[in-house]
Amino acid sequence: MKQLKTMTLALAGMLALGMVACKKEDKKNGENPGNDVKITITSPSEGQQFEYNQLIELKGHIESENELHGYELIVRQISDNDTVYHVNEHEHAHDFTFSYLWTNNVEGMQDMELILNVYIDHEGNVVTKKVNFHCHGEEDTEHGGHE
Repeated sequence: MKQLKTMTLALAGMLALGMVACKKEDKKNGENPGNDVKITITSPSEGQQFEYNQLIELKGHIESENELHGYELIVRQISDNDTVYHVNEHEHAHDFTFSYLWTNNVEGMQDMELILNVYIDHEGNVVTKKVNFHCHGEEDTEHGGHE
């Protein structure tokens, strides 16, 4: 009798665990992670142009009803994917305000991209926002500016 009771409890426990696991999986599959993440990039603005050696503010705000797990900010040259600036912040919060300064030190005229990756969990789910801008490089200033 004691053995039957133990087996019954064990079976009930496994069934309950299975139901919870299924519910968690169903909930995760039914959600679209990151739907509530609001990203605002205030600087640079889309299409903005910067002169060589100009200080560029990389500024914005991220917010979510759910706890976020940090962000990564990348400035790269579109022509060769060369990363010229990179920040990775791993903090847990519902909102982040960021402000960084980067000096335009590229060579030649470069189309640039600011990429902001927001980590919404530790399972690899990311929300991304991009802004394209343009930098005049050192080579441009030596030849009198624009080509």
